[in-house]
Amino acid sequence: MNPSVKNCRICGASTSADIVTFHELMFGTGEEFSYFECANCGCIQIDEIPLDLGRYYPANYYASVSGGGRRKLRDRLLAERFCAESGGWSLPGYFLRMVFGADPIARMIRTQNIARDAKILDVGCGDGRFLDLMHGAGYQDLAGVDPFLVKDTSTASGVPLYKKSFEEIHDAYDLIMFHHSLEHMPDPVNVFEHLSVTLRRGGVALIRVPLCDSEAYRLYGVNWIQADPPRHLYLFTKKSMELLAARYGFVVERVVYDSTALQLWGSEQARRGIPLCDKNSYFVNKNSAKFTRSEIKSYALRANDWNMRGIGDQAAFFLRHAGE
Repeated sequence: MNPSVKNCRICGASTSADIVTFHELMFGTGEEFSYFECANCGCIQIDEIPLDLGRYYPANYYASVSGGGRRKLRDRLLAERFCAESGGWSLPGYFLRMVFGADPIARMIRTQNIARDAKILDVGCGDGRFLDLMHGAGYQDLAGVDPFLVKDTSTASGVPLYKKSFEEIHDAYDLIMFHHSLEHMPDPVNVFEHLSVTLRRGGVALIRVPLCDSEAYRLYGVNWIQADPPRHLYLFTKKSMELLAARYGFVVERVVYDSTALQLWGSEQARRGIPLCDKNSYFVNKNSAKFTRSEIKSYALRANDWNMRGIGDQAAFFLRHAGE
């Protein structure tokens, strides 16, 4: 790391900053990208945002996994489990929850008492898979936006998806979700400013992001799989999220750490020079990967432990307008 003076785009501080060089970790292109770490809020952010950012999102980036009827059945089962976990009635869902465990995202939403007729927006929705799960669980007034979609479209259950940036949306919503999308956006400050006027009074913003003030980043550094340069323009800390929220009149009501074993096996692979989408990656082919079942199990146990200790490498932030 080399010290320099930078202006943080998140907290606005002009401070000495450490310069970090990351390599592209998903497709293994070998490209290098310079980031800097704010000494005030800890956010690590790309030094210069690529002008051609769209080329780092290939046409198959959001492609659904093939599987035909089997995929439809899998999504139906996931929707049943989501329904049971989010407070709806589903006997198959309750059984699936008992066998395979709880759906953490559905549990998060349940704690916020989101009504089935609430107006809900998913920002950075990708192919809309999560919106289909919510639709299957009984939520009806749903929409998604993502500037990297090929065109306006809809999901299998008819949820509209718009090829737009969040700032182009002017309706008001009861729940606005950012499932690992905020870190992809060039101007989070502008996003929060827009969020302050599009989230209804009494509404909830759910923002899930990777966190660099985590044990995984401490252990793996530039090989941390969730760095994902240059798509992840910002690697937040808990402090930087809280400062950004307060700047635009929000309070962080709750933080839920929901990191997974990916932070370990993905980073171990990166350390060995194996990109996430490589044919020998555990992500692509579990049989060809160099991990034993016991190693994967131990990674999952460590991830759960880190979440409980508040040092996992991703978390969900629940925001409301201050004073509510």
